[in-house]
Formats: sequence, structure tokens, C-alpha cells
Amino acid sequence: MAERRVAFVTGASRGIGRACALELARRGLDVVVTARTVTGAERLEHSSTVKKSATNPLPGSLEATAREARALGAEALVVKLDLAARADWPAAVDAALARFGRIDVLVNNGRYVGPGHMDPFEDTPVELRETPAPIGQGGWGLGYSLSKAALNRMVPGLAKELRPYHIAVIGLMPGFVGTERMAAELAEFGFDASKALPVENPGRVCAMLATAKDPMYFSGKDVYGPGFHAEHALVRFE
Repeated sequence: MAERRVAFVTGASRGIGRACALELARRGLDVVVTARTVTGAERLEHSSTVKKSATNPLPGSLEATAREARALGAEALVVKLDLAARADWPAAVDAALARFGRIDVLVNNGRYVGPGHMDPFEDTPVELRETPAPIGQGGWGLGYSLSKAALNRMVPGLAKELRPYHIAVIGLMPGFVGTERMAAELAEFGFDASKALPVENPGRVCAMLATAKDPMYFSGKDVYGPGFHAEHALVRFE
């Protein structure tokens, strides 16, 4: 029997990360689910504005995602990983390798969440402008746009470097997706989760790309999730 592949997913406690982990589990991969919310009882700062603090627990946790993945037949390892805490980075990778001995798929989904990323430019402290966070009102602002543009440019460059090792680097543009956090607290900034795509949409696209017959075909490209999903969701993708 072939050894099962392993996916390492950041930001997997809710939203797109959770959906990616579950779709990968559904397609036969074991998963390492990482985020800063492990049990769901943590009180972490997640306000969108410097004008107030918000530490009430949001829906979702790594433990919940892991239970769902196991119900799909996958092994699931829960690892606390706060992307803002550099010491967590190598510790999470070491834990994954200690458990599974390999990482076949890396889903870089986690992002910065904290005060200021939805504030107007003039109201945002310089310190927060220097983070990879969206700054704006009623839509993504400069910080988010600049960091996303940088990541988009990174995809083809890193793909060239890693091609000799047969490692595919693919950018997934999920479109407007209605996450749990959006439904819970972003309406005041003009976001309507009821008009957005379900998280399962980018989750399926992520899993389809990860289990494609030749992922290298997509390496160096930015895949637009909604269109890709519409084209391939009703057929077996190989």
C-alpha cells in the first residue's frame, strides 16, 4: 500500500484553511492543522480596527477541524502555530515531521488578523501599516493589496527555483469568500457574507490542485478559484 501523503495547512481553525484541510482529508491525505486557536476557548485579539478591542472567541478551532478530518478517515495532527511568533514556525514543522516523517503539500492560508487592518489610511498607526494587513473601509486596503501583490509575484519566482526539485508552487486566488469571521464581525465594514462564496469552494480547488495528476502543470501560475471550480467541480479532476 502506498504511503499516505501529508498536507500542512496554516490558518486551519476556520474559514478557507479549515475547508482546505477537510477537502484534502476527503481526497485521502493526512493533515497537519495549524493556527493560533487550538481549543476555541482562547481569547485572542482579532479586532479589525484600532478603535476597539475584540477578544471574544470566534467560531472554530483546530481541535474541531481535526475531529472533522478524522471522521473522513484521515490522520490529523493539531499544532499551535501563531504566524506572528517566529519560534512557532520551526516547532510546527518539527512536530509534523516527527509525527509523519514528511510534508507533501503546504497550504499557506493563514494571515495576519489584528487591529487596524480595516481602518482608513489616515487613522492607521505607522506600526500597523508595516504589517501585512488590509487597511481600508468597505474593502481591502493598501496593506492587504501590497502584501498580496508581493505574494503573487513570489509564485513564479519561487516556482522557477523549486522546479528542479519537482516542487510545484501555485497561487490560489479564492475570490470573495464568506468565512465565519466575516459573518461574525465584518458587516460594519461593508462585507455581506450571504453574497459570498462558501469556504468549500476554495477548499475543493486547493484539494484538486494538490491531487492533480501533474501539479507541475500549474506551477508558477495564479489560479482563479471560482472559475476553476466552475470548470472542474462536476467532473473527476486528474
